[in-house]
Amino acid sequence: MRTSFAKVIVNLSGARKGEMLIDPFCGVGGIIIEAERMGVQSMGVEIDRLIARGAAKNIQESGSGLAEIVKGTALNLPIRAKENYVIATDPPYDRAVIPVGEKGRTTSKILFEQFLEEIQSWEIKPKRIGVAVPKEFNLPLLAEKYGYKLVMSSYQQVHGSLTRHFGAMRL
Repeated sequence: MRTSFAKVIVNLSGARKGEMLIDPFCGVGGIIIEAERMGVQSMGVEIDRLIARGAAKNIQESGSGLAEIVKGTALNLPIRAKENYVIATDPPYDRAVIPVGEKGRTTSKILFEQFLEEIQSWEIKPKRIGVAVPKEFNLPLLAEKYGYKLVMSSYQQVHGSLTRHFGAMRL
């Protein structure tokens, strides 16, 4: 992901200094790096050990010490935030099946919806979510289903078969 897109997703989350930004699908850490550059404390969660190591290295090389990467899964995050926090993420776009740890394999759309369902059980729900997903995910429907309002929405044609939907969701 280009850094400009990562910055857009952080901005869509409304992340501010003093809040914790969480990226549950952090990959190599682009969103986390942009949050850190903006002075926002952040945590990235990545299921793949090698990618998580790469993300930690990227954070270390470019960061100011405001970010950390943990190995884990978006469906069972190793954290339960007790403070102000937001979600900024760009979940995997693989249209085939993808690994989700002990639960086997699933599609990226189902995985993202399961993540939205997972945060419903959190003691403190994130008030803001900035996200980029394929248009087929139907972000307006997902936001409404999980108690969020889609307050900003924009589409970007990436290539013939992928249109990215950027959105800002609020409780």
